[in-house]
Amino acid sequence: MSEDSAPAVGGLPGVRLVLRRSWWVALGLAVGLGAGAGVGAVRPPVFESTAVLTVSAGDGVTSGDASRAAQALARLATEPGVVRDPLRAAGLPDAAANPRRSVRAQAAPDAPILTITGAASEASTARDLAATVSEALADLEPYPPFTATVVADAELPPGPRTPTWVEAAGGAGLGTALALVLAATIPGRRTASRSRADDQAAAEAEPDPDLLRY
Repeated sequence: MSEDSAPAVGGLPGVRLVLRRSWWVALGLAVGLGAGAGVGAVRPPVFESTAVLTVSAGDGVTSGDASRAAQALARLATEPGVVRDPLRAAGLPDAAANPRRSVRAQAAPDAPILTITGAASEASTARDLAATVSEALADLEPYPPFTATVVADAELPPGPRTPTWVEAAGGAGLGTALALVLAATIPGRRTASRSRADDQAAAEAEPDPDLLRY
């Protein structure tokens, strides 16, 4: 039995047809794997490093006030007027020109804690970004007086945020899925020819309406 005349099972394309086209799946896997690996090789890696700060205050200040102070500091972490000069002094002119592209700040909703994350194509640059911005925030003297303290220094990230194999695995999965769909939905040549022949035979077998009137 040829692959194009494989029977259908449960109204779906024939399982045998899909199995006979398993080389389609292998081809889709190989193409997707190669494409994903190519994207991973071309796209520059992104490294991230994070510093953690806490905010404290004097007597009479509630924890809610300290949490709001931490949220305010998080908003200041990407303000050029606050971090531009420290970033330039650290030798990071690109980040100083647009801090929001390289620095991300996040404050806990109910605790006086905030994190400063630096992102760059080099691990050392990501660490320097997070360290510079966190130290700049710790040196601020807001009113009313709150004290920001770096409790976890930014460290050198051990690897990029997204491992290089992720793109390859994603491409392989996408290519395999697409090949399976094509193998299951594209009819074989003989199946399509038989369908056209059946339609033509049905049309010829239908009686002429003009003859039925006599």
